[in-house]
Amino acid sequence: MKLLMIAAAACVLTPAVAMAQETDDWEYGEDAAKGVSAAVSRYDTGQAIVVQCRAGELSVVVQGLELGEGRRDLRVARTDGRRDDQPWRAMAPTAGGAEMPGRAARMLRGGGAVQFRTLAGTPAARLGLELPAESASVDRVLTACGRPLQDERDALPVFKGEPDRRSLEQALNRRDLRTPGTEVPAAAEITCIVGEDLRLRDCLVHQSLPVGSLYGLEMAERTTGVLVIPAEGQPAPGTVYHQSGTNMLRVVERTEIVPAN
Repeated sequence: MKLLMIAAAACVLTPAVAMAQETDDWEYGEDAAKGVSAAVSRYDTGQAIVVQCRAGELSVVVQGLELGEGRRDLRVARTDGRRDDQPWRAMAPTAGGAEMPGRAARMLRGGGAVQFRTLAGTPAARLGLELPAESASVDRVLTACGRPLQDERDALPVFKGEPDRRSLEQALNRRDLRTPGTEVPAAAEITCIVGEDLRLRDCLVHQSLPVGSLYGLEMAERTTGVLVIPAEGQPAPGTVYHQSGTNMLRVVERTEIVPAN
């Protein structure tokens, strides 16, 4: 039986999670003790696509996608007509990771070809792969991480631009939540809709770690109302703004976790 694991920070594939492939589906493996599940589609030419859930954190990594450095906008296209422009990030010299992993994983559901192509900048990157006909394994990983199999926001374009720095700083500092307690690392991912006034509304939490923490809700609450600055020539109202962040949480009681700052 083949073995596989993702070390997402370095994008290295090494043995750890037992993988099995049934019918024409993605390989699937899990390690219940570590809270890890993964769906993998790999190719004889050395590329691989890995959708992984680790302790509540979802990731999508494409081995063989050479993005250079930093953040890149990719066009992900499917032969059934689906097309989406998504933010990705170089994870290693020969691997890229999705900054919106739920949206990216749902785009990979269903058989047929998928093509990744950079929209601007250098180096230019293009990669085409044939996906398995079935995607039940991807669905299992999405479900394990509490992500929906369908999301209405996937039909909306991703916002291109940045938040107004002063507006964002005011939002993040409007309340002091410092309290005594033990600090633990936290992470969250949210999306908001850009309003006609270029302020963020309807912010939703997609991930909040540790699982069950209030960090994601706090990020969504603080981000609501923040002013954004669209990229030149890009329409902004009605687009989806994405934000992920990390911080330290202070555990006030056994059952309550609040942001440290």
